[in-house]
Amino acid sequence: MIRVIDKFLPASLATKLLEEVEDFGFPWYYKKNNAPRSMAQKITYAKYPLLIHTLYLNNTPTSQWFNIFNTILYFIEDRFNVNILNIERVKINCVLRTEAPILYTPHVDTEMQGYTTFVYYLNTSDGCTNIYNERKECNHNGLQDTDSLTLIKQIQPVHNSILRFDSNQYHSYLSP
Repeated sequence: MIRVIDKFLPASLATKLLEEVEDFGFPWYYKKNNAPRSMAQKITYAKYPLLIHTLYLNNTPTSQWFNIFNTILYFIEDRFNVNILNIERVKINCVLRTEAPILYTPHVDTEMQGYTTFVYYLNTSDGCTNIYNERKECNHNGLQDTDSLTLIKQIQPVHNSILRFDSNQYHSYLSP
């Protein structure tokens, strides 16, 4: 199920979170490309870098900023009427501006069924998120031929909005 909610957090909290990542002291880490290591050698257009900050990974907070950003999880439970039982990863991406839009690698966040991805947009951007019809199942081997993916929805990032979709659904994003 694909769903977008605008004005997701109270405005003051949304502003505080944006200010945190825009602060000079917030640590960003260079990532060579957005493809998982196992896929990076198999595809040719994953060569565009981005900045990331991983807040939570493998059942463990990995950043001192996790306690500030985990507030979003409480709002997710309330606004989507879900119980968060397991968290695979929480990270912040900073996709860098390019002269012309660049399509980053279509990928899934996990092949396991029953997981949900939430993308919270800290700022407004013209680098949209693409959601494709295809999914990757646990027993599917190899990377889907990304040229044959069927685009079903494009979401424009708007400050303080959130996107929800199944984690085994292919998606990608465009650079701003």
